[in-house]
Amino acid sequence: MIQRFLEQEELVTTALCLADHSNMCLTGEEKILMRKAVSVLEPFEQATRELSSDNFSTLSKVLPLVHLIQHMLKYDKDINTLPLAQELQKQIQKRVPALEEIYIIGVSTLLDPRFKSFAFADKDAVRKIEERLVARMSAMGGREEEEDLTDSGGQTEEAQTQSIWACFDSKIHDYMTATSRPRGARPYLEMRRYNEESPLKRDADPLAWWREIEALLPKLQVLAKNYLCIPATSVPSERLFSKAGELICDRRSCIKPDNVNMILFLNKNLKG
Repeated sequence: MIQRFLEQEELVTTALCLADHSNMCLTGEEKILMRKAVSVLEPFEQATRELSSDNFSTLSKVLPLVHLIQHMLKYDKDINTLPLAQELQKQIQKRVPALEEIYIIGVSTLLDPRFKSFAFADKDAVRKIEERLVARMSAMGGREEEEDLTDSGGQTEEAQTQSIWACFDSKIHDYMTATSRPRGARPYLEMRRYNEESPLKRDADPLAWWREIEALLPKLQVLAKNYLCIPATSVPSERLFSKAGELICDRRSCIKPDNVNMILFLNKNLKG
């Protein structure tokens, strides 16, 4: 609204003067203050459009957007000294404190190949999430560890039956035991391999990426699909409230919450 007024400011001033209401025209200082307010609020407008423009915004996008807003309010030299920007910083810290420590938000962001650990300010939070993911993958089990143990046991028995090769086979077995991965190491390898992959472009589909790489990260991809489907908001966007006019308006302000939810559900699912 403020931005639109500034765009039409000359026309508004002319209209006020012609209507003999020049006393209502803004002063030069007031116009400058309004332009600064627009600059401060612009990151919030961009973030809102980012979440509302998608048909299905996921939870993984919340953390990077909040950090980007905080970064602009704190480090943008054009706005960081303004009282409005400083007050907004305080309110953000008050209303959304320590998002990285909320596991469901952190793990959703970390497992999104578009963001990974680059969206985090606290690397210790990343380490804690990775440890929990490794523990969950270890609990999932698998055949690889059992096969490794079976193979090593078979080699030992074969070395005992072939006495002429016993010494040689013993050396090979000792070497393989020392250099082979310990039991349960696959989750660590999957986590490391995922971190070594290049980040995905922001406009790419993270679920499609996981489908392509699921053979390399079989356990981690199962967890990723569980968290990447979480929506960022309880309502996809404000478009839900409009269908050939306002769905929820003053005349319907007395509708019970259950009926409002039903109308929103029908409006969303009966389109097209």
